[in-house]
Amino acid sequence: MIELSFSPLWSVGQTKGNDLGVLRAGDFESYGQVKLLVLDENQITEIETDALGRMEQLEQLYLNGNQLTRIPISLPSSSLTCLFLETNRITSVRAADLQGLNKLQQLHLSRNLIDSIEMGAFDQLTRLALTDFLFIFPACSPSSLIDVTRREDLHPEH
Repeated sequence: MIELSFSPLWSVGQTKGNDLGVLRAGDFESYGQVKLLVLDENQITEIETDALGRMEQLEQLYLNGNQLTRIPISLPSSSLTCLFLETNRITSVRAADLQGLNKLQQLHLSRNLIDSIEMGAFDQLTRLALTDFLFIFPACSPSSLIDVTRREDLHPEH
């Protein structure tokens, strides 16, 4: 069990600057009411399947400044609207990574090592409104981004 600094009034849980390594299934079972979880700069290298999936009210997840090499799977799909994964070691974006996150409105992946994006990786993100594309994919060719940047739901006409 991971100890969080928890504020029930604001439904915020956070821990920062630790050496957590792997987040395991069950680590957050008693924090089901958390809506905003900040796990920045905790040397997280892996998040086991369903380690966060049971946090059914989680709306915002901050995992900036860790050592993640891929986008965590099995995130709380029924509630997650903002996902922050900046300054990690993520090398690719696959459709399976974002599967079920149809409520996601913000995706932050800047300052990673992304060199490939699977075609259709963002197709399920119909509510996506904010990304930091200028800094997300420094190693990807512009042609890899065409299906993302031209999506009508990302750039609706006024």
